[in-house]
Amino acid sequence: MSKKWQGVFPAITTQISKNGTVNTEATCRHIECLIKSGISGLIVLGSLGENQTLTPEEKRAVISAAKETVNGRIPLLSGVAETSTAESCRFVADGEKAGLDGYMLMPPMIYCSHDPEETLVYYESVARATGLPIMIYNNPISYGHDVSSEMMKRLADRPNFTAVKESSGDTRRITELRRELGDRFQIFTGVDNLILESAVLGLDGWVAGAGIAFPEENQKLWDLTREGKWDKARELYAWFTPLLNLDVTPKLVQYIKLTVQEVGLGEEWVKPPRLPLAGEERKYVLNVIRKGYLGMCGHGTIGLVVTLQHCGLLSAGECRIETPVGIVSAVLNKDGSVSVDNVPAYRRTANMAVYLPEAGKTVHGDLAWGGNWFFICADHGQKLTLDNIPALTRLSRDIRHALNAMGCPEVDHIELTGPAHDKTAHGRNFVLCPGGAYDRSPCGTGTSAKVACLAAEGKLKPEEIWIQESITGSLFQASYRPHPQNKGHILPRIRGTAFVTAECEFILNEADPLCWGMPPTNLNLSPV
Repeated sequence: MSKKWQGVFPAITTQISKNGTVNTEATCRHIECLIKSGISGLIVLGSLGENQTLTPEEKRAVISAAKETVNGRIPLLSGVAETSTAESCRFVADGEKAGLDGYMLMPPMIYCSHDPEETLVYYESVARATGLPIMIYNNPISYGHDVSSEMMKRLADRPNFTAVKESSGDTRRITELRRELGDRFQIFTGVDNLILESAVLGLDGWVAGAGIAFPEENQKLWDLTREGKWDKARELYAWFTPLLNLDVTPKLVQYIKLTVQEVGLGEEWVKPPRLPLAGEERKYVLNVIRKGYLGMCGHGTIGLVVTLQHCGLLSAGECRIETPVGIVSAVLNKDGSVSVDNVPAYRRTANMAVYLPEAGKTVHGDLAWGGNWFFICADHGQKLTLDNIPALTRLSRDIRHALNAMGCPEVDHIELTGPAHDKTAHGRNFVLCPGGAYDRSPCGTGTSAKVACLAAEGKLKPEEIWIQESITGSLFQASYRPHPQNKGHILPRIRGTAFVTAECEFILNEADPLCWGMPPTNLNLSPV
């Protein structure tokens, strides 16, 4: 039997073209990004991979393309989701010949008798049809079959049942399996928004779903649980949970595919009878996605300082603000502007070529860090004007998609640069943020990254002022000091203004039973 499975085994989507055909090339680009993030295994053709809506020929094409891309670097598993025992046995026998490393076995589709004996005989029959290791998929919520710990005791007699994907939603099952069967099975969770709770109980792995759109963060969360860094894990999990919640809905395929599209790792098209999201449901999912993670936000920091002053909580002088990427120093100047000493910035790659298959052309730019990761591109051929926002957004998304496919999943900001319209400025930019929104300010972290590139080229001297203009015409001043320890790194400073445009007052009436919000539903609200 092969080495025990453990770690992150994401279940990847099957990329579908707009015309309904399977796009193995796009699927494999996504696979490559996942492998580079550090995953330990990969599952194709699971529920998320739309197994039940693909033809046998399409399934074989996905397996063949994935096998070639993985090339033995990690275990490659396929989901098994057939309607009969004979079809499942045929599928696993064919998959073994195709070079798969194992299977994630779902219960029989359509027929569900709730008879444990029928379920057990089905699993045992499929196991006899292959010598490859099998992960038992227990998901009674979705499929109606519950593989209890008593049933698992019988399945333990088959040596190629090596793991279980526990997706009942009841974390007590993990403890029960350990108590009853010890280490006989490698236990994986398949419920994204229970990963931290499950990890505390002693998991061997995670079949990740929504995390395929955020491979770096997904892997980091798992690694933190392995290292016992629970405080940091809780912090990342708190940010991640709204996105992970997208995995536990009836439309998880559409929700996750839309997320994958938004971050530039694929497209949202699905196989019928599924339909792409529309209307309010689509707006809801996009709202969840676009509340994305920012390492540091320059104009947000400037706005925070101005707001604190407006509220009487801050006077002129220096304050230090903790961000997810480090502490920044902000000074409220006497003229009302704010200067921010940002985290160190640097250029990682100069004049990087990025081919855009949709446009059939190559653009070039610098890859740089300024508190977030930026690709800064000047040879885009677009007008940096407000009436050209749709074209700028499409191009920036294409660039981000191509960069992610090239193995740069960390790059989530695209900065298109050009000549300034304001005669006092040195350059103008359009910045596409995580998700699909564009920056109305010149972008403090993007300007920091830009200054790092200028410094690397010798085009901007220390303490020399660079004035950056945004797509809306707003301005930041920027300068830098060389980093005292790290050659090639700089210490950027940005300066800008912000304005308080609204102020509200809450009226809390103690006679109102919902004065402090909706209480938990198990509380008795009757007068006492």
